[in-house]
Amino acid sequence: MRRRRSSLSFLLVPVFLLVGCAPTSSSTPVFPSGQNRAELQLDLSDDNRTIGVAVGALFTVTLPEDEGAGGGVQWRITAAPDPDIVRIRPARSMGGGPGVEPGGQDLWTFQGAGPGTTTLEMTNGAQTFRLIISVT
Repeated sequence: MRRRRSSLSFLLVPVFLLVGCAPTSSSTPVFPSGQNRAELQLDLSDDNRTIGVAVGALFTVTLPEDEGAGGGVQWRITAAPDPDIVRIRPARSMGGGPGVEPGGQDLWTFQGAGPGTTTLEMTNGAQTFRLIISVT
């Protein structure tokens, strides 16, 4: 019986070492935004989706410029979200345009402003993009 105890002790030592090496809750990851969550990045495949974000959280929508209309036709907002729920940041165009390879994209950044649910609709004339946004 004494021999059996020593073999059990031998097996328990690695278990205690593994438990001692487990990460603690104080080591939550930090993302480049400085927050403990990654920024939500959406694109045309997220059309008609419902998303949830926290107050203060940023999220981006990247939509392709319509090259078929003789140049980068940019997206515009046709139904703005309630500004008390979601704030719109300035849009950027990436690529496309004169002297730049076709296939540019419009990048829109939004931020959860206050609790509630609102809708965002955008169009480039040929396509429509719709998003339902719930902020908590």
